[in-house]
Amino acid sequence: MRFGRKLVAALLAVLSIGVSASAAPRSDAEQISVLAETATGSGGWFVSPSQDGEWSHWFYTVTDLNHDGRLELFKVKRRDLDSAPWLQCEELNDNGKGRHYGIFFAGGTDVPDILSTESGGQPSVLYDASENRYYYIFDDCVVMNEFASKTTRYALDLGGDLHVEELGFMMRQESGLDGSLSFRAYLPAWHGVEAESNTPLPEPEEISMKRYTGIAAERFPGCEKRGVLLQWVRAEQLQKALDSGNAADVLAEAYAFFHGDKG
Repeated sequence: MRFGRKLVAALLAVLSIGVSASAAPRSDAEQISVLAETATGSGGWFVSPSQDGEWSHWFYTVTDLNHDGRLELFKVKRRDLDSAPWLQCEELNDNGKGRHYGIFFAGGTDVPDILSTESGGQPSVLYDASENRYYYIFDDCVVMNEFASKTTRYALDLGGDLHVEELGFMMRQESGLDGSLSFRAYLPAWHGVEAESNTPLPEPEEISMKRYTGIAAERFPGCEKRGVLLQWVRAEQLQKALDSGNAADVLAEAYAFFHGDKG
């Protein structure tokens, strides 16, 4: 099954010069040091209070999502009543202090809040050995009212840019009479509609809960299940580390969780 991919924002920002496409990746420790050095100042990746009044909604971690040896600063903003979520993955260049990033959304995919569920931003992972690609499966839960919620399943993968794709969603409804629960699942409304077309979106196709549960494996068949653990650092915690000069230690600990080396 093919899905059209629509470019929503081609950021592709190179934040400093001195990129060498042929250079081998630097050591993890050196790259973490560079991330700590470039958190603030011109082109810094840390979102300060002066840049965003809701700066405390940002969370950060260090990853190597595509396992190419180049570390990324992965940061997300949580949804609130007055603000939309966001996510960004800034991968270090081979040398220098530069980073690059871009983001694509498949079809009519929206920006997810990957920290909105009880799992706290912990994805499952599917690895496609034939293409050497890693797909990170996250859920985004939105409370509609006191009786209903919507959980949307997304796949993220890093291939130069961060690709984000909605796979399906589930509606949870609680009866106000006896407290019983009902669940209904759907494919995205844009599913099967040609990207960039002016065709009105149809009603979402309802699917079985069994199919929804396995929607990631259906979308990415033949993949191997992998495990990963992300340690998300609150903006306030990282601000204190930056002020005290301990940012490299905090970032190194976050990467140790992703890397599986937690002592």
